[in-house]
Amino acid sequence: MGDTFSLTTLQPASRGPTLLLPQMLFSLMAILIHCYFYIILMLHYPLETNQTLSFWFQFLWITIHTMQIGSIFCMHFYAWM
Repeated sequence: MGDTFSLTTLQPASRGPTLLLPQMLFSLMAILIHCYFYIILMLHYPLETNQTLSFWFQFLWITIHTMQIGSIFCMHFYAWM
């Protein structure tokens, strides 16, 4: 029979180390999704009519999402340890 797992801590209910695979997959998925949306932004919002506004919009968007990717990666890397 298989062990039962706690969904909140991703640990076996009775014994054993933290399950790393679900956390690693979740972190990888989050990073890939952010990269996907970054590519979509670059394709659909080129620097066109109002270049100054468009530049600052892209700069802000990229900065915010880079910080998000970094925080997600750090959070899950810390969870792996």
